[in-house]
Amino acid sequence: MKRVDAVRTPPSDGFPAFPENGHSLLKKHLTRDVWMQLNGRTTRAGVTLLDCIRSGIVNTDSEVGLYAGDAESYVVFAPLFAPVIADCHPGFRAGDLIRPVHAATDFQPVNPDPEGKYIVSTRLRLARNFEGHGLRPGAVGGEDCDVEHKAKRAFARFSGDLAGSYRALGGLPEHSHAFKRGDRFQDAAGLNRNWPEGRGVFANASQTFFCWVNEEDHLRVIAIQRNADIVLALAQLRAGMDVIAGDLTFQYSDTYGYISSCPTNLGTGLRISFRVKLPLSGKSPAFEAICARHHLAVRGISGEHEAIRGYVYEISNKRRLGLSEAACLQECLEGTSQLIDLEKSLEAVGSESGHEYF
Repeated sequence: MKRVDAVRTPPSDGFPAFPENGHSLLKKHLTRDVWMQLNGRTTRAGVTLLDCIRSGIVNTDSEVGLYAGDAESYVVFAPLFAPVIADCHPGFRAGDLIRPVHAATDFQPVNPDPEGKYIVSTRLRLARNFEGHGLRPGAVGGEDCDVEHKAKRAFARFSGDLAGSYRALGGLPEHSHAFKRGDRFQDAAGLNRNWPEGRGVFANASQTFFCWVNEEDHLRVIAIQRNADIVLALAQLRAGMDVIAGDLTFQYSDTYGYISSCPTNLGTGLRISFRVKLPLSGKSPAFEAICARHHLAVRGISGEHEAIRGYVYEISNKRRLGLSEAACLQECLEGTSQLIDLEKSLEAVGSESGHEYF
């Protein structure tokens, strides 16, 4: 079967040129020596170094700039991927992988905002890729449709409060839980090819459990609560993954855990995110210190690369590799709780001084 190429930049005979003001991890770690060592190598499926770095070359303002075309990319191009992975997951060292447990079955979280005053919503997401298929940036032939068929077969086994329906993206009206065509970063990596063929969304009846098929990875399993009820969100994620894992096998590496297209999602593939209202603390040095100490990423509610609006911050775990799912959850919960405590302390100061804020 002929390989379907990703969107290509003009071929280059030499070392890529990056602007001086670029700060991507690709720029940081693609030294001339690494380029000379890896340029010309291919995986058995035909993935090249250019395939992996194209997004970061086209978009020089990338944060990472690197996608794996298949699982073997992490081995063949290890001199580049390994240091990027270490930067993506602070504290990770090769050899200290803690095997993830599906949805942290041994962990019982505590609601970080029982008053319901600060957390707008809670979202848990797992990224998974099916064994026997290339990763999406290096997909060949009709692989997207094959993956979709397998996913729909697994979804048919959902019951109870997980039961719902699958709709192909082409016939689905745009709403908050249907993913959109990938941005320019994903487009340059080849993730938008044949849009929207082979893509769709499963949703349960209560709109609290979703599965995205063929976005950045083969499968994104998502549980959402429109409050701070992480206990219920985690219970749904656990139940859903138990069903899916009974029907499908996922790509897994003894070095990097569950394999993903983007190095940021290796390991557990678990992203915990809270949308939190923090009108007083959001711009304080203490806010930044808490996020740094607990390895938290901060985004606007419109997603990656978007500005903060309305004092609502999306707080999520930066580390997914080198620690268990339970540790990911605990780290994010502790950090979010401390941010809420900071907000409360600033409210108290304002109240004592006679000022009213927002």
